Amino acid sequence: MTAQHLLADQLADAGYQLDKLLEGMPEAALDHKVTPGAMTPREQVAHLMEAYHAFLETTAGRKHEWGSYRPVAQDTSALISEFKVKRAQAVAAALDPANEAKLHEAHEFLIGHDYYHVGQMCLARIATQPDWNCYAIYRE
Repeated sequence: MTAQHLLADQLADAGYQLDKLLEGMPEAALDHKVTPGAMTPREQVAHLMEAYHAFLETTAGRKHEWGSYRPVAQDTSALISEFKVKRAQAVAAALDPANEAKLHEAHEFLIGHDYYHVGQMCLARIATQPDWNCYAIYRE
């Protein structure tokens, strides 16, 4: 297996987890802070979008100023749709053979961020929806 194949598998897996996590997530979970210093899942979705944007900027040879990105959408369904579009753009750039030299950045900006925040958002969902099956995020 090549690094490119591994990256593609990890991106698909993390994407599946994000989709399953966000699927049907109640508003109460999206706006829940597990601890006072934590981000809500809604804030984490916006943060992930910034990471995807930063990756796209990096692959284009530009420097991203962290904290400068803001999602366009405000309501939940539009935010999730915008999130999926931004992630798809970043995944396409990560898997572009012309960007193979950027595999480390793809891991850092996409894979590492996705998996890290999946766990945090799962905890917020479990806290507000105790009957939610947290194992549903895993591919069979």
